[in-house]
Amino acid sequence: MGAFHGGRYESDFVSPWTISACNVDADLFVVLQDWCGSDYLSGPFNPLLAKLGHDPQLPTNRNLQALLYGIGLDFSDVFGTNAFPFVKSGAMDADIENKALRECVERFVLPQVDIVQPKVTVLMGKTVYNAVCEVLGRKAAPSLDAAIATPIAFGSTLLVASVHTGNKIHIHRGWDRAVDDWKWIGARLA
Repeated sequence: MGAFHGGRYESDFVSPWTISACNVDADLFVVLQDWCGSDYLSGPFNPLLAKLGHDPQLPTNRNLQALLYGIGLDFSDVFGTNAFPFVKSGAMDADIENKALRECVERFVLPQVDIVQPKVTVLMGKTVYNAVCEVLGRKAAPSLDAAIATPIAFGSTLLVASVHTGNKIHIHRGWDRAVDDWKWIGARLA
């Protein structure tokens, strides 16, 4: 991040997304796949991205915010991070090498979950869920539906999969099913 706009996107957190989602006493921990692509950061400086750690205009963040609101929460009520906290090469939807994602889950995500000790940790997307499964020595899920149907007990938290909230949410799960999934998640927080 330091290579973009004189380091103005740098933060004191593993992932800048935590700037807006930094409740270390949260019952809900949200793990998105990655923070940003180099193509996006190479564009004009985005002061909101620097201030909030996310761009509230991007579909991923708008949809996630709506799902959180649906269970009575805001970004500030949760702890959030990215499984891959680095700037990836290319576009926002560029793939990340599985080995790199697994290494980041092991090195950054699971230790943060241990520190925060939420009731529920939401793993956004099958890719993140499967990276966690591989680190924990579990079988990867063959589909998003299978991942969502298979929560994992990890210490004091329940690791649950959710559809990634980006542009393709309607294709991969459908909005109504995503809302139902998040209602189920909200019920686990009570």
